[in-house]
Amino acid sequence: MEIYLEPRDVTAGDAQKVLDFLNAATTAEEIATAVEFPNELDVGLRVSARILARRAQLGKFTSLQQVADVPQVGPERFTEIVVALARVNLTGLATAPLVADLQRQLRELQDELAALRAVAARPVVTVQPLAEGPFLGEVVPLVITVVDAEGEPAVDAAVDVVATWGRLRASDGYSVDEGAALTVRTDIFGRADATLTPPTSEDLQDVQQAALETSLATLDHSAATPADAVDGLRELARQYRWEAASDLRHAVDVYFRDFRPRLLDTVNFRDYLARWSYLDSTVTASAVTTTSVHGAATLTVRFTDWLGAWLETYLALVEEDSDLKAHLTKEAGRSNDAGAILERVNRRVGEFIESQRGVAGAYAAERIAERSMLGFLDGDVPKLPLAARLELFPALKFQSRTVAKVGATAFGAIEQARTDVRTELRRRIPAGDLGDLFGDLVNSRLAEFETAQSKQLDERFEGFEATQELKLATKLDTSDFSTLRTRVINIESRFQP
Repeated sequence: MEIYLEPRDVTAGDAQKVLDFLNAATTAEEIATAVEFPNELDVGLRVSARILARRAQLGKFTSLQQVADVPQVGPERFTEIVVALARVNLTGLATAPLVADLQRQLRELQDELAALRAVAARPVVTVQPLAEGPFLGEVVPLVITVVDAEGEPAVDAAVDVVATWGRLRASDGYSVDEGAALTVRTDIFGRADATLTPPTSEDLQDVQQAALETSLATLDHSAATPADAVDGLRELARQYRWEAASDLRHAVDVYFRDFRPRLLDTVNFRDYLARWSYLDSTVTASAVTTTSVHGAATLTVRFTDWLGAWLETYLALVEEDSDLKAHLTKEAGRSNDAGAILERVNRRVGEFIESQRGVAGAYAAERIAERSMLGFLDGDVPKLPLAARLELFPALKFQSRTVAKVGATAFGAIEQARTDVRTELRRRIPAGDLGDLFGDLVNSRLAEFETAQSKQLDERFEGFEATQELKLATKLDTSDFSTLRTRVINIESRFQP
């Protein structure tokens, strides 16, 4: 028998005949004898016994599906049971496969139609940015719309908005909500507004944000590489340096400080003018109820990171405008006295560092000061007499490393300590304390200074071999002390009887 029936293919009347017989049968032989076809796989006594066992578990059969589920019945034996017990005309079953197949297809189509109707009934959510290709630091307005199945605005629909990177912000007119995820509600036009801002460790003031966005707007957003936008980057660097541009400078400094590791703490060299780098944020907006999501949309916002290219441009601009190297060269030509040269070099470097504004400005000043001092060592110090070179080289080498590794603060502390020693000398000379001046002040005070500064640097910068070089640097002042001692001896000789 090649025609197989399923429970749903049997009419209610025929199904009842089968159920009545099976519920009334008392022995397995009775069922096996009733369901027997020549040259076909018979139901047999074993399967008949299983049918009776299942009936005992159920109490009685109430549906043909229960009969079909009996172990070892299967499609072929189920068809035999129905044909034999319901007295179904075998000739009429010839069309059963076609009818059953059509019925099955109809049910599948009905299920698909119901699913499509359910999808069509869901609201449609869209999320769009009002700014294309934003630069890091620019605020991106987002417009979220929700419409129902008929295309009508979904009024007061709750929409969950989530960003994978950055900070979302939305207002309902009464309060402001912000964070990586928030919920907004649509207005009478089915619309809700939000903004996406790059994350920073501290909020920018409104005037700072406005100043930053005004300057970033002058950059070429369509530039294929930073090198193609170098004119705008140089203009932004010039604006940062203006004394009156404190709002812009503070805004840039917040981003420079927060993203500095991304710029500077890298292993491999990178030419930031060669290509842009990007920071991506994926925004998901979902129309929701308390139990389910009815519609969702996603959007990826790509922020162009201009900081690295701007920093390269800024360093080049400051170095172009700097006359520090020329001033250091001039100092080398004014005297062969190592102590005097070192004092003036330190003063020039300190003045240059202090003249630069902002966090990024301080970083640039340290880099340029380092380059200028190293250039001075390579180009000008070798022209000095040997004695001056022996005194100047270790001190300047140490101080160039100090500026590069620990910043201008430690560099300024060293020079301030030198100034304190000199101030103490000038204070004590008029008091007539000349006899013990060098034994008490110079040796003792300088030794204390060396010890204190060496300990401080060793503690703050572990592994930074500063102690010996610092002693060499501070001992350069002995040239000043030698000159002073000669003058003191001359003064004393005038007052001797």
